[in-house]
Amino acid sequence: MTRRVLLAWEGGAGRGHISALRNIARAFDGLAICDAAVNSMQHAAELAPYCELVFPGSAFGIDKSRRTRGGNEPICSWADHLGDLGFGDADFLIARIGWWIEAIRARAATVVIADFAPLATLAARIMGLRAVVIGTGYLAPPAGLDRFPILVPELSIAHHDEAHLLAAVNTALAHFGTAPLGRFSDIYQCHLSLPQTIAALDPYAGQRDAPYLPPVDAGMPLAGDGDEIFGYFSTDEKRDEALMEALRLLGPVLRLHMPGLSADQVTTLTAAGVMVERGPLPLADIAARSRLCLNAGQHGTLTMAMAMGLPQFAIPRHLEHAWHADKGHDLGCIDRITRFERDPPAIVTGIMTTYENAARRRRAREVAVDYRDQLCGPLRDILRQRLSSLLA
Repeated sequence: MTRRVLLAWEGGAGRGHISALRNIARAFDGLAICDAAVNSMQHAAELAPYCELVFPGSAFGIDKSRRTRGGNEPICSWADHLGDLGFGDADFLIARIGWWIEAIRARAATVVIADFAPLATLAARIMGLRAVVIGTGYLAPPAGLDRFPILVPELSIAHHDEAHLLAAVNTALAHFGTAPLGRFSDIYQCHLSLPQTIAALDPYAGQRDAPYLPPVDAGMPLAGDGDEIFGYFSTDEKRDEALMEALRLLGPVLRLHMPGLSADQVTTLTAAGVMVERGPLPLADIAARSRLCLNAGQHGTLTMAMAMGLPQFAIPRHLEHAWHADKGHDLGCIDRITRFERDPPAIVTGIMTTYENAARRRRAREVAVDYRDQLCGPLRDILRQRLSSLLA
């Protein structure tokens, strides 16, 4: 009998989640039938050819009210983010886990693959099914942590008590007749963990047993001697007036891909000379044309540019972006600003300083050589090998 697999994505934004699930579905080709319940249908067409059904899943919404009552303090850990997503509310958890249980039953799945889908993972646990957790190091923490660590030293105020979050999870598990967890991080207990990153970009390096999955497919081209800035932003950056003005000021040196731009925004940018691309660029074109990669510090774009040997300038939107940008800066291939630096001319000055920095270009190429074996690999073959045991 052919096994059925449910691909689950319930939190976060951007194309990277769809790309990760597409790689999983391709790896299962001929071994199992895949369905996908996804947070957003924006890029679902890329996943559809490899699945029998792709449909809207149970998606998280962020509620910042608990930690913004006394001021707009940012989160300090992954537990804080999960608290914002509702993990302290047992009734919410019961309803959402129940939705996943019904979805898994409806699709007759025997394996659940979770990309930022911890409630789908818990649903699989309740049903006694095999679960796989895939994601960047940041998004796919290991189980067994006594508490989630502070990731950026200057952001150290915790807004959600992990003991309270754990109590809510255990109340939900009890509702479904399942034994309690010992630690909040145990929501990530699974049969197979696939952290898709490198140790240098993993907040939990040294704390997990699972081997890393390369974040970039084999054959990634190396950068040439281009003179463009390639910019890619994939979430809510288009609503950031200061960033949009900085992009306009960059003018003809910038080639930009930003899904969801309005017609007025496209007109404003193109009038300033910005080359606006309405669809993804071929990787070979990015490598050949670009001297600098401009992004938010999102893991997929950051590791792509690292593998190409392109220096980067990051404008982080949240803690995950800031963490990755900081780690890239430690390696010497990324410059960045904080999300609180909002002056468009100053942003442009920072970008162009990196653009003209020959030492940064040399270092970026050194990083590509030094880390290429960790960054790049035959993803489909590796995934197929690691996943096949789940179907036995």
